[in-house]
Amino acid sequence: MDSVRNIIYFVLVAAIISLGLYMIGSEDEPALPVSSGFLEQYSVPTTIKTWGNQSYCMNLENMTQRDLCLLDAAFSLKDRNICSDIHYENLLYRCRAKVESNPKLCDKIDVLSEKDLCLFEIAFRINNMTYCNDIFARGLKDRCLYGFVMDKKPDPAVCFDIANESLRDKCIFYHVGLTTNAGKPLISPTLCYLIVDVDLERRCNETYLMGG
Repeated sequence: MDSVRNIIYFVLVAAIISLGLYMIGSEDEPALPVSSGFLEQYSVPTTIKTWGNQSYCMNLENMTQRDLCLLDAAFSLKDRNICSDIHYENLLYRCRAKVESNPKLCDKIDVLSEKDLCLFEIAFRINNMTYCNDIFARGLKDRCLYGFVMDKKPDPAVCFDIANESLRDKCIFYHVGLTTNAGKPLISPTLCYLIVDVDLERRCNETYLMGG
């Protein structure tokens, strides 16, 4: 009976995490923000407002809720010791990877979609875009690359590594509008023509090529 309960528990945790990945990677919402709280919003249920409190988490009878509650508490408090109370091993590794800023722990996760989420988080945690390229799921990889150049370090070349057309267009538009310390455009406004979306390309041309 206990083995059956454990199987059900692991399936539930995996399903919740997979749902979080699906929502992050949905092609219907290509411009979702990639802020520090964004991942937690979609991978950790937020119906329980008192989450983030370790003692509250430990009193939860539902093991799935308790693990996710502890994950949220560890992230919020930046406390690696809280991770050790997580029962589901993959979630424990993801928790430790982020709190300890240790990307090697993501490699211990044996479910690819959950490993991807760990890599996404670690890329922003340690400010290293290399881990975006290690993500298998194309949608999540695109959001990682896009979020990094938009929020961390502008790099127009990265735009062309993004497969999602909408995100790539917005990335190009964003970089065309940037200038160097000398006040010169970071990339030539003539590159507006690479934008696929007709309205955005016209806006780019009118704003940056024709001088508004």
